[in-house]
Amino acid sequence: MGTRKCQGVGQSRYVTSGSVVLRQQPKRAAFQLRQVCRDLSVRPIATYDSEYGSAAFMNLTEDIPADLLLRLRPNRCLYKAPEPYSGSGRPRKHGDKFQLANADSWGGLIGNF
Repeated sequence: MGTRKCQGVGQSRYVTSGSVVLRQQPKRAAFQLRQVCRDLSVRPIATYDSEYGSAAFMNLTEDIPADLLLRLRPNRCLYKAPEPYSGSGRPRKHGDKFQLANADSWGGLIGNF
């Protein structure tokens, strides 16, 4: 793969891997959203494609006064909250698996918006 220039937030560097560029995209998007929200008088709804549906992007934007609508990849696997600690063994980190591609794993409706 050839070398190409990558413009990050406040920086310029050369990279040789596409994965480095992808890791910079959430930082750039969070920076841009933060700049836009500074000048708005209303809370915006920002939409993002599946490259931004990650914990890293959510952590970068948690303090920004905007609502995010993210498209998740169909193979993304999420987890429900774990059951309460039973008192024996190591506490569970995750609950049941919630697979977007498998409707049987969704469970019942928990609310309406």
